[in-house]
Amino acid sequence: MYHQDWLMRQIEIIAETLARVVFRKAPARRAEIVLQQKSGAPGAELTETLLAMVRAGELCAAEDLLYERLDPDDRDGLAAALCFYSALNALPDAELEARNFPRDEILSGLTDVCRRYGLEDVLHALPGGEDGPIPDA
Repeated sequence: MYHQDWLMRQIEIIAETLARVVFRKAPARRAEIVLQQKSGAPGAELTETLLAMVRAGELCAAEDLLYERLDPDDRDGLAAALCFYSALNALPDAELEARNFPRDEILSGLTDVCRRYGLEDVLHALPGGEDGPIPDA
């Protein structure tokens, strides 16, 4: 239980920090990243698709789609990834386990996205960044 809470908080910290640093957005409340993408804006379609897949329980397929569409030169993909991993992090452990998507995979996926976007420095600036919350790729 403690480990899951710790993982959940690490994911929140990373997502919130990236939203603040990269997009200069403060989350509306904890565990919820609000990037306020307007409908029809670039990246909004991917975000909406990913969140619909999360609601449908298609977690692995959604992550596959995210990785297919990631482009390190396009910040909209990063915004979609932050929304996606934050939505996953909000799911109960039982649902994640039932969908074969353990919480540590959320942290791993989020940190991999950060690496793809060249944001390792942001990750290492977080508490425990050198040897704490950041899993090796």
